[in-house]
Amino acid sequence: MSSEPAKETEIKSDPQSLIGEVNEMKERVTRMESFIKQAAALAAMETRRIDEIKDGFETALGALEAQLKEREGELEKKEAALKELESVLAVKLRDLEAQLKEKGDLLEKKEAGLREIESGLSGKVQDLEARLKQKDELLQARDAELKELAVKNEQAAAQVKEKEALVQQKDAELKDLETNLTAEMRELEERVRKLLAKQ
Repeated sequence: MSSEPAKETEIKSDPQSLIGEVNEMKERVTRMESFIKQAAALAAMETRRIDEIKDGFETALGALEAQLKEREGELEKKEAALKELESVLAVKLRDLEAQLKEKGDLLEKKEAGLREIESGLSGKVQDLEARLKQKDELLQARDAELKELAVKNEQAAAQVKEKEALVQQKDAELKDLETNLTAEMRELEERVRKLLAKQ
């Protein structure tokens, strides 16, 4: 009989605790819903950012692909031009090799001709050297004669200077004599005038 009141007391206290638990659960649910909304908003923002980044990557990738195609086209053109240039250069190289061979042959012929000319000129050179030696000897003799003549000319010039000095001295003496004679003539003329005036 004593256990029945205890059961009734436990039953009476259970509804309050249940209400508290329900309210706590509601708050938890509310917080969970708020958290879920925030998470959804963040997820939406991240999704938009991802989409924007994806769009940017796709745009950049498209631009890079276009540039790559353009570069590939330019590379193909350059490769074609390079092949054409290589073919042209190969032709020019063959022409130059042919010209070089031709010039080499001509050079060999000219060298052979020069050797022949040199062998023919060697005798003439020796003859000219002998003649030049004779001319040098003659020139040395002429130089000696010219030096002797130069000494004589210097002596003659010294004599001419002496004679010129004598001539200048004589000229000065003659000028003095002329001056004296002129003065004497004037004096005589003056005396003659005076005598004539007295008569």
